Amino acid sequence: MHEPEIMLLDEPTVGLDVNSRRKIWDLMRRMNEEGLTIFLTTHYLEEAQMLCQRVGMIDLGKLICVGSPDEIIRETGRFVLEYFSGGSTHQKLFEDKELAIEAAKDVHGDFKVRETNLEDAFIRLTNKGLGE
Repeated sequence: MHEPEIMLLDEPTVGLDVNSRRKIWDLMRRMNEEGLTIFLTTHYLEEAQMLCQRVGMIDLGKLICVGSPDEIIRETGRFVLEYFSGGSTHQKLFEDKELAIEAAKDVHGDFKVRETNLEDAFIRLTNKGLGE
């Protein structure tokens, strides 16, 4: 194969097992470190968070945000309170971990307070609850 400056990859890891997916991730990282610009489309936001320096999120055909994964997460809230109630999973995002822990006092049942990821940010930015 020739040595392009830019490579477009459309969901290169869809349907792969975990080990194969990680090998593809390593290959993309090596190629990027060698100077190759990679445009990657993926529905796996964990993949975008791990691999991409800049992310553009699209919802209903519209670009809703662009930035580094860290910038997008900071803008939506660095910590998430996640709990299951009324038959569905709910999330509330907070800038401060202590605020998330304080809000958890009102939750009946199991909950998690954890760092926000790109998937949480997408849900917040699209104003869609989980399962919609």
